[in-house]
Amino acid sequence: MRRCSKCEEDKLEVEFYDRERNRTGSVACIPCLKSIQRQSRRTNRYRVLIVYSQDPPSCICCGETHFEFLTIDHINGGGEAHRKSIGGPGRTMDRWLRLNGYPDGFRVLCYNCNNAIGRYGYCPHKEETNGSVSYNRMDGAARAGL
Repeated sequence: MRRCSKCEEDKLEVEFYDRERNRTGSVACIPCLKSIQRQSRRTNRYRVLIVYSQDPPSCICCGETHFEFLTIDHINGGGEAHRKSIGGPGRTMDRWLRLNGYPDGFRVLCYNCNNAIGRYGYCPHKEETNGSVSYNRMDGAARAGL
């Protein structure tokens, strides 16, 4: 039996990673360690979003503020190739941005705006016109040309 330094419960040895001992020598059980890691990733993500947006972070296009819906966008495109070159999505990108001093060329968008810009070249939230009809005001069928 070992005592978890976070939840302070006595647990079986199998509920601990063998190598997990922090700098102070305390040991957290697997569920507590995962909770700590999850919170750390969330905090790091929030910091990245603040650097490229504001506090609280929001989509530069539509103003969405729900943290879970926000993502980092490559302003000039090339996001897929860049993610592959650094080894993966999400947390890897956040880490890369931090380690590279938060370089220019990125912004905060919600997943909807980011997807629309990537797929269609524009976001429906912006007033872009095709002839006399605003993309913002057309229904889905009209946009699809039906």
